[in-house]
Amino acid sequence: MIINVTSPNEMTGFYVVFKGSTLLEKEGNRGISHLMEHILAKNIEHLEEDFDRNGIVFNAYTSTNEIVFHLKGLDDRVLTYRDEFLKCITEFSITEEDFEKERKIVIEEYSDYFEDKTSSHYMNLFRKIYNDYGAIGCLQDLEALKFSDIKDF
Repeated sequence: MIINVTSPNEMTGFYVVFKGSTLLEKEGNRGISHLMEHILAKNIEHLEEDFDRNGIVFNAYTSTNEIVFHLKGLDDRVLTYRDEFLKCITEFSITEEDFEKERKIVIEEYSDYFEDKTSSHYMNLFRKIYNDYGAIGCLQDLEALKFSDIKDF
């Protein structure tokens, strides 16, 4: 789903929403949606300086049922980059080296997340009671993921 939200003050938000996310994960690939978010966001890196120069905010997030990438800024500036942004996110191209780098970053985020006692208590309860690993996934699954797994996903 692609959503372009405009407002009367010449600001716009352009959102690309992938439905499914962690709802599609199973034992063995828990956390792959969040990793995919990182990998696709990496395709945007070459535009980040342009975004900064033009006052465009870019971000992405993974939730239980969607992965969302968005641009926000002045309407004419977002429009300038909208099509290239969409192309970068929808055309999957990554090297095995980039995969390994992003997987390490996601694993580091995992570790950081569980350093906070409140977060770790909350996540461990959801894991135990509902078998819900959330967007952060399962450390053992993340460590075991291969380049071919992300390509298949």
